[in-house]
Amino acid sequence: MLVVSVSLSALASIGGCKITIGGGGAAGNLNLGIPYRGQPDLLLCGPTSVLMWRLYDGLVEISPQQLMSFMGCTVTHGCSLVQIQVGVNSYTNTHDAFLDNFGGIGYPDDLLAEFHARQLQSLSMGNPVIATIEGDSHAVVPNKGNYSTASDGLKRWDFVYVHDPAQSNGGPNVYFSAGAWMNTVGHQVVSAAAIQGWTGSLASYGAVYVRGWSGGAPYDPVP
Repeated sequence: MLVVSVSLSALASIGGCKITIGGGGAAGNLNLGIPYRGQPDLLLCGPTSVLMWRLYDGLVEISPQQLMSFMGCTVTHGCSLVQIQVGVNSYTNTHDAFLDNFGGIGYPDDLLAEFHARQLQSLSMGNPVIATIEGDSHAVVPNKGNYSTASDGLKRWDFVYVHDPAQSNGGPNVYFSAGAWMNTVGHQVVSAAAIQGWTGSLASYGAVYVRGWSGGAPYDPVP
């Protein structure tokens, strides 16, 4: 299992986030309403993302610094991907989270589409996801998005907003286009129960498209 620690130099290079999924539609069709919290220090994006998940699950608030200590992270090296996964399982009401990527055997475009199908399935079921971006150097929490109905009758993602713990990157509800999002996400921590049935949310139409849930699901062409 790949373990990537958040480095000071890598995090310092991060700019604003952007997630795109299609075009058009009215805002707010999908909104988890995850409480936003900003990271108090440079390398606390992991614990702060876990904190937002924890608050969404209805648990009492504790500080990102406390979570950093509980998760075994440090102020000099940040958190590894595995520590974020364990943090979700230990300090939220979600206890079946696993570390997901788009590796494996198969065509790269298919594997990437499957990865995002799992992500969108979880969000459509109202379950949080923690995603890493910018070369796995930063953690963010998708919160809401929008979709519209395309000419073929399928619903297409228009955009997604993520809670970025780094307020210098935009803070709450930072916009991403679908293509930009799919090009920057490296790993995700997601609940196994929340993605049940995700294979029914995946479809191909010439190019690979990602569908968020069955019955007219959002989809997005792989860039």
